[in-house]
Amino acid sequence: MTKKPNTTRQQRFRAKHRRIDYVPGAEVLAIIEKRCKLMPWNMAGVIDALILAGDKAITGNDLPEKT
Repeated sequence: MTKKPNTTRQQRFRAKHRRIDYVPGAEVLAIIEKRCKLMPWNMAGVIDALILAGDKAITGNDLPEKT
């Protein structure tokens, strides 16, 4: 018996959990690593917090824009 690839399940997962391949520059990586010392178990949370803070600084809004 051969196992079928689970593409449907993976497509549903990726629809809800977007993947963004990103390689930060040296200055950005230094900031991420500095913040990860506070939350080493949650790099995604650190990156999310930095992006939200940057958006707030640029737009002046506390909440992300709804698209």
